Amino acid sequence: MRQLPNRARDVFPAALAAMAALFLFFGCNSENAPISSGPPPSPTAVPTPQYVKLHYLPGIVPGSQKSLAPQKVGVAPITGENVSGTVVIGGVYNPDLSISPEIKIVDAGEQLREALIAALADAGLEAVKVDTPKEKQPLPDDLRYVLEPKLWDLRTEKRLSNRVTVHGRYFTMKSMVTLKFSYIDSQGRLAHEVTTTGVEEEPPPPKGGEEFLPLETDPQESLSVAMSRAFGQMITDPDNKGLFRRGAAPLVTPAPGSVTFGGPPPATKH
Repeated sequence: MRQLPNRARDVFPAALAAMAALFLFFGCNSENAPISSGPPPSPTAVPTPQYVKLHYLPGIVPGSQKSLAPQKVGVAPITGENVSGTVVIGGVYNPDLSISPEIKIVDAGEQLREALIAALADAGLEAVKVDTPKEKQPLPDDLRYVLEPKLWDLRTEKRLSNRVTVHGRYFTMKSMVTLKFSYIDSQGRLAHEVTTTGVEEEPPPPKGGEEFLPLETDPQESLSVAMSRAFGQMITDPDNKGLFRRGAAPLVTPAPGSVTFGGPPPATKH
């Protein structure tokens, strides 16, 4: 084998050592690393929010359909927090509790008002939109009462599990709607007030050791069920029915100037 000259044998190892040093320098120092010509890494995708549109489900509470005497009632704008604009009311949660996606609603007050008018019509009333009446100011002659609703709570959440069954991925879901309903009589007085809470849970609680599959899978439907139950409980409330008997007098006649608005909600009927 041909031998390299002595000088070449001395230079060759030194060249290799220099190349190795350069490799380590550029490879270990990100500031000096060569710029990649490939596409930049894509950022983590933000889940698109899920928007809900509420709708009333007729007859979901037994005895709520065609249960009130046919009279005309006004429905004032719904008050409370988060009744206008775009609001986050819950989310779909992964097993690690990260949210994917948020659940939002746009103009919750108007959506609830439209659904409430549908519920009252289903109960037998002629419900129309009106402005909020001024305190102690008589109502128009054709209105028996004006209903002033106030929103206390509106939320829904769906929690996904790592558990997978033959029916798909297991999850739990709960929605809740709480409203206060105040009826103002023809003389501008508070005639009746009731607060109700509608709840919808998935899957239904086990009974007799038997487990049930979820009936609703969509948060929008779950929240609509909860809302419809809150409306149905108000409609079937015995004192509420008493308002709409022919010729019925107000159930409560406060002294002049004693009507107050706002404050914490009274006891809730479930």
